[in-house]
Amino acid sequence: MLVSDDQNGRDARATGNIYLNTMCDANYEDGTTLCKITKDFRTRYFSSAGPSTTRRFLEHCANYIECVSVEAELREREEVLGLDAFTHLRRENSAIRLCFGLFEYALGLDLPQKVFEDPTFMDAYFAAADMVCWANDVYSYDMEQSKGHSGNNVVTVLMKAYDMELQAAADYIGVYFKELMDRFLDARGRIPSFGTEIDAGVAQYLDALAHWVRGNLE
Repeated sequence: MLVSDDQNGRDARATGNIYLNTMCDANYEDGTTLCKITKDFRTRYFSSAGPSTTRRFLEHCANYIECVSVEAELREREEVLGLDAFTHLRRENSAIRLCFGLFEYALGLDLPQKVFEDPTFMDAYFAAADMVCWANDVYSYDMEQSKGHSGNNVVTVLMKAYDMELQAAADYIGVYFKELMDRFLDARGRIPSFGTEIDAGVAQYLDALAHWVRGNLE
């Protein structure tokens, strides 16, 4: 469980800023355990991550902290977002984009920004991200609702938005997951060429997306 799950918006933002400040500034030090852990991670990450993947990763860090803070504020107000707004928030506060950002680090890649600006590549990217998030929300719903944290879960969002019962929401997610899978496979088959060397890295990245979806299901 995230520390921020039991924090209000102000405290969640303060906690998140410790992580973000440490990631962005090698000299930042506030004496907290979180700062020390992040410094260790930062040292190892920056030792081999390329400049393009590093820049994207730090952007994802900032977006993640912002959206986790918004999540805490919504929880304070007992507010449940509509489906579209929730989908955009969930992609960031789930940390899935941070996790995807580690693919290049792990695979020794540093893909150019033009790959992540290509709409077909991003169709596959977000289809995979949404599959992970929506499946995770089904798996974790019972635990989250038992702790009063169900507002940040697509099951709750669907039940509220469409006046659904629990089983109907779960069935809806199953159908939509199939649509996302079809979207991923279709986009993957239409990825344009970026040049032979880059294409090999893009193929590895797409494999990693697929492995993450399957691993989440397993």
